[in-house]
Amino acid sequence: MSKPIIASWLERYGAPPDVAAAGAALSAGLAEGQVQLRGPELSRSPLVCAQAAGGPSGSANAPLVAHAGNWQFQRYAQYERRLAERLRVLAEGRPGGTPLPVPQQEAMLDELFPKRKTDHAEARQAETARGALRARLTVIAGGPGTGKTTTVVRLVALMQAARNHVGTGAGPRESVSGGEPWHEGTRDTKSQKKQPLRLGLLAPTGKAAARLAHAFRQGHTALPETLRPLTAAEAEAMDAQTIHRALGVGNRAGRPRCGRTHPIPFDLIIVDEASMVDLALMTLLFEAVADDAHVVLIGDPQQLAAIEPGAPFADLVARLTRENGSCFHLEHSFRFGARPGIGAIAEVLSRGDSTALTQLLRSPPAGLSHLPELREEVWEALERLAYAGLSSETTGAPLDSAQGLSVAFARLERTRALCVHRKGPLGTSGINHRLARRLNNTGRAQQTLQTTSDPLHASLIPIIFTQNQSELGVSNGDEALLLKGRGHESKIWLSDGRHIATVRAPEFEPAFALTVHKAQGSEFDHVFVILPDKDSPHLTRELLYTAVTRARVEVTLVGRISVLAQALTRQTLAGAAAGASTAPG
Repeated sequence: MSKPIIASWLERYGAPPDVAAAGAALSAGLAEGQVQLRGPELSRSPLVCAQAAGGPSGSANAPLVAHAGNWQFQRYAQYERRLAERLRVLAEGRPGGTPLPVPQQEAMLDELFPKRKTDHAEARQAETARGALRARLTVIAGGPGTGKTTTVVRLVALMQAARNHVGTGAGPRESVSGGEPWHEGTRDTKSQKKQPLRLGLLAPTGKAAARLAHAFRQGHTALPETLRPLTAAEAEAMDAQTIHRALGVGNRAGRPRCGRTHPIPFDLIIVDEASMVDLALMTLLFEAVADDAHVVLIGDPQQLAAIEPGAPFADLVARLTRENGSCFHLEHSFRFGARPGIGAIAEVLSRGDSTALTQLLRSPPAGLSHLPELREEVWEALERLAYAGLSSETTGAPLDSAQGLSVAFARLERTRALCVHRKGPLGTSGINHRLARRLNNTGRAQQTLQTTSDPLHASLIPIIFTQNQSELGVSNGDEALLLKGRGHESKIWLSDGRHIATVRAPEFEPAFALTVHKAQGSEFDHVFVILPDKDSPHLTRELLYTAVTRARVEVTLVGRISVLAQALTRQTLAGAAAGASTAPG
């Protein structure tokens, strides 16, 4: 077996054997998402320092940091130090301006959460909103359907009311974000906002951003009209964006446009699917947050962490929970009442209880089913996705029309196969290839994967991009529809209504089946989780939990129970191994 490149590099510069071995172990750990490892004290070497650069004993020239049995690469130690500093500034800061008087605050909470005095789940949501008013940094953790977005929409209403409220003798103040001055005066009885709250909705991926914007608009419409922080036109125009776009990452200069000297121009920043944000990106985000802004991180710490190294959200949840900080856990799911199977399997997976898993799958409740192998019914369901969902015969309109595309994108969320791996017969490549072959063999390809002379009977193939292309506003992991029809050039339609020629598009692949990682930030009515035929180191408790919670109505686990049970013994240890410092305190 060849020696890892990092070990050879360290040895070339005179590293002792244990230091070279530590570098190789750290390199392997990064591939699993870990930015810190535990190990014995390392030999003294100019290649090792005790603290990250910028600290009192750090050395910017040393590639490794080792202290008290903790090993890190210098780069990630610096990210942790920088992020911890920014989190501490926000955690120690108090909300500016005059607080909303308690009677007015409680009256608003009664209107926004009318059942809070009798319903425990709604009371917890109200407590979360109240707590977020008192802190610049708030974390809301919870599983699917626990009302995280609903709570945040109502929090926005509270914060706008606090902005409208006037304290005695308060004068104008300039926002450090570079906005117009705002004033604190008497309460505006005509509901005219003294200074509109500059709201930023962010998410790590385009799919997650689109879902956040949709959920926010729905939640805003559900508010009592007198409490809505936005007008109908403002709410309709409210959009979410990726973190990369908000930071200006991907510009020609090669560095973020926003940072400490040019913060993101928002007073309240809401980050959804925060568990998907890696350490480097989280650091860049918080360094671009103005000192007087509010930040609310929303996510499920039990989901898969980011593909890139680090799990700052899970670390932050653990630290704030341990120290009774501004972290609120929403536990009651409103989604699975009539079909409790998804919630039941998610709860068993989060506990890692293999005995309960076996019992549950032997007698599954509504919303959950189990197949020991890939059976015909799975292929038929996927064929219906390819045929009934994506042909103009069922959309009732030409596929390149607004109506046809809207219907097609909506039907994409009906059914999806999720795989652990990309390669192999039970990976996404194998499933997508076999589905295409079946469609050809059954004669359905005429309306699906092949072209016809009539554009009305062209086909739409769901695809997923595997590369970024900032010039086109396309990111790795974004889904789209490939429109094929003889007589005109094939086009790729994006979810925002734009289309691009295939020759200009970044690389893509079919998306009838997705990996679980690629499906993060998405939801589907019915999810088939297709397991490998034998145990795999990639099959973890977090991966299974993430897979089953992509389902809104029903989840079908396809594979042997023994493989599932083995996965429950394996947890992802992304982030800092020994309780990282990526939290305030």
